Amino acid sequence: MQKQNSTTLPDAKKVSSSVDYEMLLQAKDETIGVLKGTVKDLKKSNKQMSTTLRGEIDLLKDAFHEMRTIYVTQIEQIRQPELPAIHKPIDVTAVEPDEIKWISLKKFFKKNKISKTKKQENMTKKLKKSYQKGDTRILVEEGEIKLSKREHFKDILS
Repeated sequence: MQKQNSTTLPDAKKVSSSVDYEMLLQAKDETIGVLKGTVKDLKKSNKQMSTTLRGEIDLLKDAFHEMRTIYVTQIEQIRQPELPAIHKPIDVTAVEPDEIKWISLKKFFKKNKISKTKKQENMTKKLKKSYQKGDTRILVEEGEIKLSKREHFKDILS
């Protein structure tokens, strides 16, 4: 009888360990499923936060540009108190040195995310034509095109 008990005992262990492995595999699969769902939710949340932050940065840039314009106007009003505020010319060189007021074509392309050579060439042609027509937002100095940092170029970019 001992031989039968010894043979049945390993079979019981095999069945028990088989059930344990199945339970472990099932638990592992459930954990993987939960983790995949969590990763998916985190990616969605991250994308929403990135979009929101980009929008906030754009708003801050616009607000900064507006504040700078107001600041320049106020400086001019202080310097020339005899003129009414409506007719005062704005001298931006008093606020920034001339070299900071203008940016190179390379920086302009980088700022506006224009990386393709063909697009850069077309944009350069448009800028040269605008300069020849008297566009004061564009400066050509020693053969190099420079653009005003304070101005928008949406008309040329489109």
